[in-house]
Parts: sequence; C-alpha cells; structure tokens
Amino acid sequence: MGKMGYSWKTAFLFMLLFTVLCLAGCRDTAVLYDSGGEETGNVPAGETADSGEAAEEAAGETASRKTEESVICVYVCGEVHAPGVYELPESARVVDAVEAAGGMTEEASDTWLNLAELLSDGQKIEVPSAERAEELLEEEKEAESGLVNLNTASAEELMTLTGVGEAKARAILDYREEHGGFQSRKELLKVPKLGPKAFEQCAGFLRISGGDEPLDTSAVHPESYEAAYRLLKRLNCSPEEVAHGGLKGIGKKIADYGKLAGELEIGEITLRDMVAELEKPARDPREEMPLPILRTDVMEMKNLQPGMVLSGTVRNVIDFGAFVDIGVHQDGLVHISQMSDRYIKHPLEAVSVGDIVKVKVLSVDLNRKRIALTMKGVE
Repeated sequence: MGKMGYSWKTAFLFMLLFTVLCLAGCRDTAVLYDSGGEETGNVPAGETADSGEAAEEAAGETASRKTEESVICVYVCGEVHAPGVYELPESARVVDAVEAAGGMTEEASDTWLNLAELLSDGQKIEVPSAERAEELLEEEKEAESGLVNLNTASAEELMTLTGVGEAKARAILDYREEHGGFQSRKELLKVPKLGPKAFEQCAGFLRISGGDEPLDTSAVHPESYEAAYRLLKRLNCSPEEVAHGGLKGIGKKIADYGKLAGELEIGEITLRDMVAELEKPARDPREEMPLPILRTDVMEMKNLQPGMVLSGTVRNVIDFGAFVDIGVHQDGLVHISQMSDRYIKHPLEAVSVGDIVKVKVLSVDLNRKRIALTMKGVE
C-alpha cells in the first residue's frame, strides 16, 4: 500500500508541474487573425491587451499584400505583334503594356506614345504607324492653331470661318457626306449656297490633309497658287515639302523681295506673306492682326453693361453681320442693321476681318452667352 500511494502522488506531481509549464508558455505569445480568419503573426499576449497596435500593424501588412496583388485590364492595339486585352499590375506603365503585346512592329512610331505614362484600368493604348503619327501631329497642330480641317470640322467649327453661317456650314457637311470628303479647297465651289465670294473669304483659313493639292495644307489662298508654284520653282523646292512640315529658312534665299515680287507679278507684301506661310504652313494669319486697346475694367461678360463703348477686333464676317472680339472670351454680334447709318447689302461693305472697330453694347444674355453690339452712333 505504501508503494502504491507513493507512485500515485509522484504521478500527480509530475502532471501538475507539466500543466504549470504549459500555462506559462501560453502567456508569452498570442496568435493574431485577420477579419478573414487568416493567421497574421504572433505577439506577446500582454501587449495585445494593452493597445492592439500590433494587431493593427499586422492587419495593415495583410491589406498591403492584397493591394500589391491587384491587377488592371488594358487594351493594346495598332502596330504591336499581339493586339489584345492584357492584365497588368496597377503600377504598370505604357511600356509594360506594349511589351505584353509582343512589342512594336517595324512600322510603328516609337516617339508618339509616352512610354513612361502610368496605366489605368480600362485604358486603350494604340501604337500608331509612322505615317499615322504624322497625321496625328498635323491634326494636333491644326487644333492648336485654330485653323479648320475641311474634312473633319463640325458645323460649329465651320461657322467660325468668314462668310460661313449656319446654312452654308450645313451645306458643306451634306456635300462632304455625299462625296466622301473634299480632295481640294477649290471643290468648295461645287457646294450649293457657297458662291465665289464666300469661298474667297474662307479659303485661306481651311486645311485639307492628304488631298490632291499639297498647298491646301497651307494658308496660301488658291487664287495665289500659280504665283506660289512659280516661287517654289525659283527656289528649287517642291510643293510636297510644304505638305510635310514647311520650307524652313526659304526667306533667307531671297536677296531682293521687291525685284522677285515684280518678276512673279505679285505685290511685295503678298510675297512676304506667301514666304511666311510656306515656311510655317500651320500658322494662323489671324494671329498677326493688330490688337485693340481693351478696357481693363471689362474682363468678363458679367462686367458688360448696355451703353458701354468698347474697342474690338472683327474676327468673322457672315451674311447677317460680324462677330467682334471685345476681350471678354465671347465674341459679340454686330447685326448688319447695326453696322452703318447707310444701307448696305452685305457686311463686307462696312467691315472686314481684322478691322479694329468701336462698338456699343446693346444687350447681354449671360445664360445664352450672347452679346448684341452696334456700330451706329458710336464716336
């Protein structure tokens, strides 16, 4: 009996000691889990009871890992070997998308895209050919210069041209749709309702890219094409060079403008304008018009009041009046009936594009952004 009692007590003591050691070990650390039930790490149990900062840090690390795994979808097309939709990391750039699509083809332009640009979900990346990149550059220049591309312009853009109102703009669009675009500026003369006078007024502000006439990319008026061709021949230049960016520096080849103008049977001023345009085809001749002296207290439409007298520049002349820039970011209209005390059949009898005129404000409609002006009775 004594031996059995001794063995029972000894076993009990060993079990008690084992239990104490286990409990002591469990107090040292605590296992943390995120909201999804995933283990995030071990921290001292006492610290979790104090503030929970370790738990927040571990949860942040888990969220960070999930963010790093996020992907976006982009569509790559154009001059790449394998066009299609690709999944890429959120931090990917255009160059990564192009590489994912097999890289650029030999025909691709490697200068048009910004390869370092960060991508966004759903983005379309089109790699243009070298030829298409030139067209895009030309379109960009036209947009910056304010000139009008006859084959892409909207009705609103066409109506910014001298001599083109709503009816003529609609007629141009109808003709363009029916015939698949214009091949030359002179083709405008075939448009119903647009006669020689309107053509003369607007032709210099129009552009046609890729048409039959290389000079249609410049502001040289069609009436001066014959003289322009004679000038190009004298300077050993081709019209195609004008269409491909201009003839930089040709003015330096002319020693005597007066003498050359006489030989070409044009005025010296016309010759100088022609040379400037051939050197830089995308320039807008309206930018070189003289500027009026504007009032410093009238900067916006809301500053206008009926009866105010202002100076402005005629920006467009149409059948029923003229639009005048008075420095408030919205041109005002002088109706033909408000242009002169005498009877006139057309606004061009009183004003022309570029004229600096004095006008008086008749009314201002802020909601419709309309300004009515008059030139009558203004001193």
